[in-house]
Amino acid sequence: MSYSEYKSEATTDPMAEVDRRDGPRFSKRVPIFRSQLWFIWLTPLLSLCFARPLEASDLYKLPDDHSSTRVANAILTSFERRRKEAAIYNKRLANSQVGPGVKSLWWSIRGVRAEQENVWRENRGKRKGSLVLALNDSVMWHFWSAGILEIIGDTAQVTSPLVVKEIVSFAAESYAGHITGIPTPPIGTGVVLSVALFVLQLIASSWSNQHFIYRSTACDVLLRGGLITAIYSRALSLSSRARVQKTKGRLVNNTSTDVSRIDFCLGYFHVSWTAPIQPTFCLVLLLINLGPSALAGFALLVSIKSMAWTDKRSKLLQEILSGIRVIKFFSWEIPFSKRISEFRKLQTLHIRTLLFFRAGLSGFAFSLPTLAAVITFITYSMTGHSLSAANVFSSLTLFQPIRLPLLSLPMSLGSIVDASAACKRLYEVFEAETSDETVIINKDLGVAVRIVDADFTWDGPPTRYEDPNMQPVDMANIFALRGVDMEIPRGKLVAIVGAVGAGKTSLLQGIIGEMKRITGTVELGGTVAYCAQTAWIQNATIRENICFGRPFEEDRYWKAVRDSCLESDLQMLPSCDLTEVGEKGIPLSGGQKQRINICRAIYFNSDVVILDDPFSALDAHVGRAWYGRKTRILVTHALHFLPEVDYIYTLVDGKIAEHGTFEALMVSGGAFCKLMETFGSRENNNKISVEKIDIACDEKKGRNVNIKGKATMQEERNTGAIPLKMYWEYLSAGNGMMVVPIVFLTLVLLQVSNVMSSYWWVSLRLIVTIGLCHVLQRPHQSKV
Repeated sequence: MSYSEYKSEATTDPMAEVDRRDGPRFSKRVPIFRSQLWFIWLTPLLSLCFARPLEASDLYKLPDDHSSTRVANAILTSFERRRKEAAIYNKRLANSQVGPGVKSLWWSIRGVRAEQENVWRENRGKRKGSLVLALNDSVMWHFWSAGILEIIGDTAQVTSPLVVKEIVSFAAESYAGHITGIPTPPIGTGVVLSVALFVLQLIASSWSNQHFIYRSTACDVLLRGGLITAIYSRALSLSSRARVQKTKGRLVNNTSTDVSRIDFCLGYFHVSWTAPIQPTFCLVLLLINLGPSALAGFALLVSIKSMAWTDKRSKLLQEILSGIRVIKFFSWEIPFSKRISEFRKLQTLHIRTLLFFRAGLSGFAFSLPTLAAVITFITYSMTGHSLSAANVFSSLTLFQPIRLPLLSLPMSLGSIVDASAACKRLYEVFEAETSDETVIINKDLGVAVRIVDADFTWDGPPTRYEDPNMQPVDMANIFALRGVDMEIPRGKLVAIVGAVGAGKTSLLQGIIGEMKRITGTVELGGTVAYCAQTAWIQNATIRENICFGRPFEEDRYWKAVRDSCLESDLQMLPSCDLTEVGEKGIPLSGGQKQRINICRAIYFNSDVVILDDPFSALDAHVGRAWYGRKTRILVTHALHFLPEVDYIYTLVDGKIAEHGTFEALMVSGGAFCKLMETFGSRENNNKISVEKIDIACDEKKGRNVNIKGKATMQEERNTGAIPLKMYWEYLSAGNGMMVVPIVFLTLVLLQVSNVMSSYWWVSLRLIVTIGLCHVLQRPHQSKV
């Protein structure tokens, strides 16, 4: 099928709609038997994959209800709802509106009701918002529908031997009637039984093996993406006190290790409650067929599995190479490489031994149903019972489904324990204190920023109520901003100055809502862009760092680059703005990172721009050239810029000491004048004319440097089918000349043994030889 045919089918097929940006899009109008039951929707994609390598635009775009944002919002909403319900219940509990119920009767009998009820109300009786139930609410249908399909498939798998028994009985009666001349059962009975067996096997295969695994895997992906998004969203809204406890390392561990454990648990959770059901049904049917003799084979299966899972696995050593700088300095690469190779050989030897051991256990596990059947039939015959063909073949079929649940159950229980511990750790993140959204954005506000009689403070340490072991804290020693009144007109450049520790950064944090507001109001006249003292650079290209998820608009982008004087920096980079930088901006200098930070703020095109000392890591001429661009609120220690700003606020010990224009403040002789007298002289020694710097920067812009034509080197990748040479190299590296024939020989022996094991039960010559049941083909004459 060609690509055009694939696109044509995607547009005409009712299960797909084309999204030109993202390829074919799923439609909710999906015929169940055509797409969901038989996975027909994959056919065009697989056909295209066979014709040529797939591109990103060829893949289907997920429906909106499968997006990680929707799942994350569902998790957060459900968790907040359950936490509020728990808070209401705890309040009723504290007011004695809720009682312990039946427990009070037992406490009364023991004579400790008053003491136990007090303990119960203060601790054990309280509820918490359940994160597990919140996760269940977000993917309830996807999750539990998989378990329902597993039960249906297992039921079909277990009931199939009953139909097999009836088919064998029908065949035996028909054969006996043909030999003796007695009436035979109608042929329609055999046809119905055959169709019933086919339907049951079809249900067991498609519903249990296919749709159960598909829905479980889809649920894993949905919940993993939603949970990571929810953790990230929660981390952004944590209060300053919560961020001290929930460090970046802990959050990264939550999103990697804990989420992976929950993800792994979802695939095996349903096994924990469906696995006991299938062996139980099989055992009941075996008892009906063979009586108590079936317990002998069942006991063998259970004992072998428990021994396999109680065996401790050996721990493999990890290769840890520290002090790489010392090794490079003394040129110890070759000795250390030899030591690593020797360790690798020893490790490979142990892995090979372990794999041989596992292979032996796997082979023995596959032979367990046959061994259990042999033991059962021997016990059955030794107790004086007679075997029939129907009982033999139905019982053999029942022994097969017992093996897999017993193999998967321990892994399922272990994954549930790990996921439970992971949920407890994640609960601390979701329960952590968040900052209040107290900043009001009013597009119709006549000014850019308005603060009225506001007090700000940083979150203090835990109170004695939260931690009884905490010592009382003197609130007078906690830094706070008091009585802040500000009104900044639109389009003006306002500077906030003061000595170190006066509260300049804290004031900016209060404006953007990162510092806790105690009283007053804060209103913003539009969107806000904030540049911190330390530039935040992600591991991506410079263009991606500047756009930061926003669409790339070329004219606006290059204008932002020119306004931040970033052109000269881009010329020095190997791939211009498409150069990829590492974590924390490696290998950019501090000034380059800060200029990228400023360029991002300009490209954001916000209504209010807040910059916290952006010139601290910039060269003097760049700082002087850029400050007159699109800034609004500026905190700076570069006092030589102040004559050019529109308005100045001076902070002293967390309070606004005075404010006004530069000339007015210098005439008043107040705190600002003293600040200029103390620190301004240092700046005057290196003062450069702003006009000259502007001209110099404009000259750089006028050079018309061609920086748009560069691009990063494309990553090399192979397309098409894997060449035979690659297979040959792979087999050669694994001693394939010896291993491959052995593997093929074992596969042939496996199939031969499977066929011969079935042939053994129906072969009259072999059966007569061992004297077990020489009339399986003639059940009306069966003897032991």
